[in-house]
Amino acid sequence: MRVPSVRPAADYQKQAEIGQGTFGVVHKAIQNATGRVVAIKKLRTRRTKAGIELATLREIMLLQEPGPPPEPQPHGTLPCL
Repeated sequence: MRVPSVRPAADYQKQAEIGQGTFGVVHKAIQNATGRVVAIKKLRTRRTKAGIELATLREIMLLQEPGPPPEPQPHGTLPCL
């Protein structure tokens, strides 16, 4: 499986909130370099003694798997500081 690259949040202009779910909030954004409209999902994470919750890691893995068209394709991850 190809893991998308990590891109700085400054590469995107966050627009309106699209929706919320169990694992986080999704925003519409525009990639500065290309003008491409993308969706950015900010995951809600809780740290445990062992690190990040297993459910959060599963969500990240599912988001990185490309789905059949017309589902969105992963283009990268943003570090959350």
